Amino acid sequence: MERATAWVPRRRDSRLLLALAAGRPVAAERQLTEAELATASRHGLLGVLAHSGHPYLAPAALPAYSRLAARQQVMERLLRHILECLAMHGVRATVVKGPALARWAYRDPRLRTFTDVDLLVPAGEVDAALEVLRREEVTVGIPRKKPKADKRNIPLADPSGIRFTLDLHWDLFSYTQLRGCAAGAIDDAWKRGVWAPDHALGPMWLLPDETQVGFLATHALLDHRFRLILFRDLAEVAARGIDWGQLDEFSNRFGLRSTGYVAWSIAAAAVGADVPDGVLAKMRLRTMPLAIADRLLPRTDLVQFDGHSADLLNLAMVLLHDRWTARAALLVQAPLSFPSWLRRVEQEPDHGRVGRSLAGGEGPPVRRVLHLLPVDIVRGAQTYAKSMRDLLDSEDIEHRTVTIFESEPGALNADVNLGAPRGRGRRWGFSPIAGIRLWWFLRHTRPDVVVAHGGESLKYAALATPRSARLVYYKIGAAGSRLDAAWRRRLYQILVSRADRVVGVSAEMLTESDVLLSVPPDQTVLIPNGRDPSRFPVHDRRRATDQVTLLLLGRLEESKRPGLFLELVAELRRRGIDARGVIAGDGPLLEELRSRADGHVTVLGRRDDVPELLNAADILVLVSLQEGMPGVLIEAGMAALPSVTTDVEGARAVVEEGVTGLVVPRHDFDRLVEATESLARDPDLRRRMGEAARGRCLERFTLEASARRWTEELERVMAGGER
Repeated sequence: MERATAWVPRRRDSRLLLALAAGRPVAAERQLTEAELATASRHGLLGVLAHSGHPYLAPAALPAYSRLAARQQVMERLLRHILECLAMHGVRATVVKGPALARWAYRDPRLRTFTDVDLLVPAGEVDAALEVLRREEVTVGIPRKKPKADKRNIPLADPSGIRFTLDLHWDLFSYTQLRGCAAGAIDDAWKRGVWAPDHALGPMWLLPDETQVGFLATHALLDHRFRLILFRDLAEVAARGIDWGQLDEFSNRFGLRSTGYVAWSIAAAAVGADVPDGVLAKMRLRTMPLAIADRLLPRTDLVQFDGHSADLLNLAMVLLHDRWTARAALLVQAPLSFPSWLRRVEQEPDHGRVGRSLAGGEGPPVRRVLHLLPVDIVRGAQTYAKSMRDLLDSEDIEHRTVTIFESEPGALNADVNLGAPRGRGRRWGFSPIAGIRLWWFLRHTRPDVVVAHGGESLKYAALATPRSARLVYYKIGAAGSRLDAAWRRRLYQILVSRADRVVGVSAEMLTESDVLLSVPPDQTVLIPNGRDPSRFPVHDRRRATDQVTLLLLGRLEESKRPGLFLELVAELRRRGIDARGVIAGDGPLLEELRSRADGHVTVLGRRDDVPELLNAADILVLVSLQEGMPGVLIEAGMAALPSVTTDVEGARAVVEEGVTGLVVPRHDFDRLVEATESLARDPDLRRRMGEAARGRCLERFTLEASARRWTEELERVMAGGER
């Protein structure tokens, strides 16, 4: 196989990511699109992007990388605790890939990101390890072992709510395609392992280098698609320095020359791994699968390659075996086993970790509720869905969140991301790929209830949800002009007719369901939004200055009208009020607002410290044209902050006019200015309204109250009852 110059994919974004993975200089004159950023994340390159120093690429990746890095710190803290517990009970354990690889091989460990933790224990000590994990509070549950499984995927949860999976392995080389290769390799590795009680990750055993490198090469090929970070791993190992003679002896001894040759060939040609001359030639066997791989790989776009497709290259990967008898048997079996193999890999590697029962939990069957959202971004719907998942999840009813389109973890941190591309299909109104992926996923997870959060989720859920499952449509936004056309209104009526229940976040949503969507009243129920009061402590807002701070929170898009907020601040200042504006949120209008804002308005962008922002403000302002029930009004009330809001759907349910805030017509700018001015000039009125707002929200809009309503309604839905 030729190296370096032959490996040039046609797509510009693929060439860009290959260059990043290889650590080569990158010429880019724009930021990555969301789809390109999602592809980079899928290849494990967020750390590489964030620390590239590139003026366009690094800033785009930093927010997602920062969230992932914070999550990784939690994972490492829990990992240390688990390693200490295992060592205390005499269970040998070591960490493979992820954090161990970052510290062992990488010159800059920040470049090696990970989303779960892989733990290896000897086969004879698995039961002891499971017993230790079962007693830990952080363990969500121990899944039942599947007949052909080579590991146990154990969900863990930090008290802060961060969830991840501990993959408990007992054999690193148990891939179906290897058919007996590396038999005894792990037992041999444990015999030669070294105890490291002071390791940075926690007390654990260190396996021989050649065992770890042999596994990395095998894993890079047989992980169902070529993830660039796995070949970057090999390049970092080569740069660190390895004993090629020992690796060659290991490959010969355990029949891993074929996988080693192809993996190192890709690493050398694609990401510039420093493989000495003659090493690849010495590893190469004269076999047909290797000859096919040699010809096809330089012509393959590694970045876009689909490891689930039935093509010649995938067949060659299946046939990579050192023994000709095994290759012949695989050649006969591979086409016959492909359909079942495809179902298996579609369920497990690419759809994320689902939890206790969806992974085959122990004990009596639990009922499953899936909360479906289009994407994971920082918005109220995602925040609320995450809170409901955490509050409602119990021993007998499992709640899990699922997102349809590819996106980085945001407010939701979904349990499952189906990874459908966010392309033209979604922009046109419906993505067939997304519909097929959801249909396939639901038929393999077999939920009892699917809760579609919002109209976009409903489109896919109504078509993909099996008849054996109940469908609940959570109507969280107003239709506005979208249903003006008769054909579109009729289409949504058909979609909603599939739902067993319509839950409205506000009375206006139920009215729309009745008038526009023809939903019978006995199939609807009102469950208002809610927030956790403990997240919004009340601070003393009495200040020595006369300056008044107005706060706008939310997604920065046209329907939220953040530009009107700029005009409001400017008009108040013209009237002699020392007004300062603060805008917090992300969205398509962010950069435009930053260019328009003067010295009296600060545009912060996305922020995770909403309670602190509320406590630093004097008035919350909401100028939206359309809502469902604005969660930000509840958050302001919890923080004892008065609000001035347009008369959008759900606003009057939260804000009692003249008592907890002021409500103005949507298109009356003069009334908006007058209402805000009246509060800005009267600190005592702001204090009284703020106190009343907190009392009203504590009485009507707590998260616990909302969760109780959901529990009652879901029980009724699963029992087949009506309102």
